[in-house]
Amino acid sequence: MQPPEDLPEVLTVQEAAAFLRIGRDAVYAAVRKGELPAIRIGRYVRFNRDRLRAFAGSLEREGPPGALTRPGGQARAATTSGPTSGNDNQQESRGGR
Repeated sequence: MQPPEDLPEVLTVQEAAAFLRIGRDAVYAAVRKGELPAIRIGRYVRFNRDRLRAFAGSLEREGPPGALTRPGGQARAATTSGPTSGNDNQQESRGGR
């Protein structure tokens, strides 16, 4: 991957995916959800290099859109659904931790 300053001013989906180190499908999904700033030209999707860099920088500071946060702004990992112990419900009814 080229250093960001060597990238063209306007990036393709493949170049944006490589820059963000995510898959092409994830880029298209983020564009559809409005999470990723994109330029639409007909059926083509392009990205401004500087806006993409600013977007990536904002993720480092704030976390990804929809991320779960604790009071005080600290991000926490999302839990997966599945079997849990009865203790989880007890903590919730007491206000959790």
